[in-house]
This record gives sequence, C-alpha cells and structure tokens, in this order.
Amino acid sequence: MLEVLKEKGWKIVATDLPQADRKVFYHEKGTFAPVYYSDIIEQTGAEFIPADFTKKETLPPLFTRDYDAVFSIASLYDYFAPWELLYKVNVEGHRNLVEAWLESGRKVGHWVHWATDGVYGETPYLPGDENAPYDPPNNYSRSKVEQERLLWKYYREKGLPLTVLRPAPIYGPRHTYGVYKTLLGPRKMGVGAVVRIYPRSKQLMYPTVHVRDLCEAAVFVAEREDTIGEAYNVLSKCITQSEFSEFVSHLSYCSPIYRIQVNWSLYKLVAGLVIKLGRLMDRRARK
Repeated sequence: MLEVLKEKGWKIVATDLPQADRKVFYHEKGTFAPVYYSDIIEQTGAEFIPADFTKKETLPPLFTRDYDAVFSIASLYDYFAPWELLYKVNVEGHRNLVEAWLESGRKVGHWVHWATDGVYGETPYLPGDENAPYDPPNNYSRSKVEQERLLWKYYREKGLPLTVLRPAPIYGPRHTYGVYKTLLGPRKMGVGAVVRIYPRSKQLMYPTVHVRDLCEAAVFVAEREDTIGEAYNVLSKCITQSEFSEFVSHLSYCSPIYRIQVNWSLYKLVAGLVIKLGRLMDRRARK
C-alpha cells in the first residue's frame, strides 16, 4: 500500500506496532510469522508514528493533522490467536482508533477499511454479493464481522466517512500467510493432489486477489466521494479449486500429481469429518 501511494504522489503517514511489541500478539511461528517491513517505510519516505491500537494513550499523535484519507489496514490476522485477543485488537482496537480521531477534532476525508470476504462464510446464493448475510466460519472472520458492525455504527451515528473493502484471500509480493500456505504445501511435499468434484456444477471456486489490485482499488474508492457508505467485494476472476490445485502443482514441479474424482456427496461428508477433526485438534493444542 505504501508503494502504491508513493507512486501516485501521496504524502504518507504510516503507523504500526513498535517492532518489539509484535510478539505479544502473533501466535504463528516460523515460516508463517508476520514480517516487519521497516525498510519499506524508509524507502517510501513515509513518516512513521508507532502506535498500539489496544493502548488508546498511544493514538493521539496520529491525529495532530487533517488527512485526505485513512487506509485502515491493520488487524490481527492469525487463525491461531484466541478469541479474546482477536476481539481486543480487531474490535476494541478499532474502537480506540476511531475514538482517538473523534476526540482530536481533525478532519478525515475518507476512511477506507480493510475487511475480509470471510465475513460471508458460505453464501446462500451464487455469486455472492455485498448484500449476502454474515456467516463467519472461524474466530478471525467472526472478529472482522464485529469490527465491521462497530465501524458501520460510527458511520451512522458519528459521521465516519467509511468505505469497506472485503478482499478475497490476498496473494502477491511478500505474502507469507493465508494463500501462501496453499502454495507452500505442494512445494514442501513434492506431491500434487487435484480433487475434481462431480457433477461439475458442484465444483468449488477459489477466490483470490493480487495485493496490487487491492491497493489500487483502495485508492480508487478513496478518491470518490460516492463510495462513502458502501462495501465492496474485491477479487480477481475466480477459477475452480481443482484448476488452482493443478496450477500450483505444476508451479511447484510436483511429481507425481494425483487427480482424484470425487462425488459431491462424498466430498461433503469427508470435508465435514476433517473440519470436526481439525477443531478437536485445535482445542487440544490450546490446552
């Protein structure tokens, strides 16, 4: 986002946790641990003001001036984080941020918020659109639903100039989480598995969005006043999960590549059992 804004000539103020504080929040380790890109801040010439959304007293320095736009990207994106921590950062943290702005009396022209298409879960109709009901499938997405509800309340009651972007899983330069896991698996194992569901009408889609496309979309809505009060799904043209698996298997030079034909009813049964097993293992791992 910083690089796109610099290319477009924006004067940038950036904020993030102080680097030493990040270990308090993130629970993923090793390859999937978030990377701290302080060099990008320096390269783009952004003014950096460290802050912690969970500590309201650190936020006033962010609002000592007016802004044309606030690009509110920060959230705790960690599927292993406990609910209490996700709520503390993603909901209460954003409450602190908006309250700090309101108390400052400074002007913000547009507040562009990063949400997630995970707030929908499985939509009751296809293609799913921005009017689909919330049905979050995990605690991270659940926290993003509560985050959205909070911000929409500020939009209605306090005049927050809000636009919400709901991106599909993001891929692109420097990504080390989310979609990255599906790319890393075949690469590590050296074996590809392509599950093809039949009948073809039941094949599942794999929505994604390139990070640059998402950032360009953010700037686009920020420069249009008629986007305030709207939510937008942001994704590339979808391909099926089997097409994605085939592509990744070849990209990772997998040998062999197993192509498995599965009836939809059997797929749903096995997937349901795997989900239950995963949740059981997750609960045990947290004890």
